[in-house]
Amino acid sequence: MAAKNMESSSSDLVALVITRVHTEADRIVSITFETDDGSDVPAWGPGAHIDVQLPSGLSRQYSLCGNPTDRHSYTIAVLKEVDGRGGSRELHAVAQAGCRLKVRPPRNNFPLEASESYLFLAGGIGITPILPMVAAVDRAGADWHLVYCGRHRESMAFRDILSAYGNQVELWPEDEHGRPDLSALMANARPGTSGVHVRPHGHDRRGHR
Repeated sequence: MAAKNMESSSSDLVALVITRVHTEADRIVSITFETDDGSDVPAWGPGAHIDVQLPSGLSRQYSLCGNPTDRHSYTIAVLKEVDGRGGSRELHAVAQAGCRLKVRPPRNNFPLEASESYLFLAGGIGITPILPMVAAVDRAGADWHLVYCGRHRESMAFRDILSAYGNQVELWPEDEHGRPDLSALMANARPGTSGVHVRPHGHDRRGHR
């Protein structure tokens, strides 16, 4: 999910070290944080986010996109916003292994709701909170389908991870297929389906068929 501006107090921030930075797509990097001593990080669930305090003092909110069962690290993905307010550009500039940043532990304003069937709709960097959600529902044996939209294939992160799910994931590069009819996709879902829609700039929506 795209970063959101946050006002952070220093009392609940913890210092973490970046252990990995990886290019996932055009202008998108994933960043993994761990503790200095290798101790466990606070637990989290699908839909959770952390606040990252940057060296400039700016604070930005990013969805966690790693594995919730991994208690040793947090992973986020950051889109470098050319026309943004500067937070993503700063994080791209400073992110390297060994860099220490302060982070507010996870909070979850977008928890995954229980359902027998899911339709996930992700646009651009909005794929980040969806990744742990599809992993969770897949492990639970629920029926699910993901439609992942992006400007072009090179702008769509985590394609390698998503390819493991086969035809349960539908990649929708808009330069090849045009814009999808999201209302029609939801209307064609089976009755009882829970719809989860995350747009590139963090406008999260739920619906039910």
